[in-house]
Amino acid sequence: SAKSSKKDYRNYLETSLGSAYELETQLMIIDRLNFGDKELRDKLLMAVDEEQKMIMSFINAISS
Repeated sequence: SAKSSKKDYRNYLETSLGSAYELETQLMIIDRLNFGDKELRDKLLMAVDEEQKMIMSFINAISS
């Protein structure tokens, strides 16, 4: 919220969303390679999905 304009803040949120999608991709690769605990991988993927939805909702809210 320290960004100087609404446009800058939206850009910051879009960058955050992109980072969340990158993390999701890395988790999907880990899942396909069957590394680590399956239950933990599933929980992490669900948490990242939820975070993406929240960021998108926030972007939509400030864009209106």
